[in-house]
Amino acid sequence: MSPDDVHPDEQLAPAREFYRQRRWADAHEALARADRVNGLAAPDLERLAWSAALCGRDPSFHAALQRLYQMRLDASEFTGAARAAFWLGFHLFSLGEESRATGWIGRASRLVERVDGECAERGYLLLPRVH
Repeated sequence: MSPDDVHPDEQLAPAREFYRQRRWADAHEALARADRVNGLAAPDLERLAWSAALCGRDPSFHAALQRLYQMRLDASEFTGAARAAFWLGFHLFSLGEESRATGWIGRASRLVERVDGECAERGYLLLPRVH
């Protein structure tokens, strides 16, 4: 039996444990494999994004955040979608990709405007101004 034939929950258990242990490269590999086989739900897609970021795999980080943004937007989870858009934009700013970054920060800002009350994402949106 190959790793790809394992039930999704069984495949994700070690990936989640690698993530919990901060074994970023192992977590990224295991989550990416699970994603190729069965796709990932939002919490595990977020783990994939951050494990990619923390082991320097920018293309994987960006792709996972874009998918997470869309997944959360489709589910009307506006703060989660805004958070994904913010981190993507903020990272693109750090890479000097101002046009793309501005677009993602704009998406995050428009989503936060749809949220009643305070949320952490409102504070996140102040960070680009500081930098």
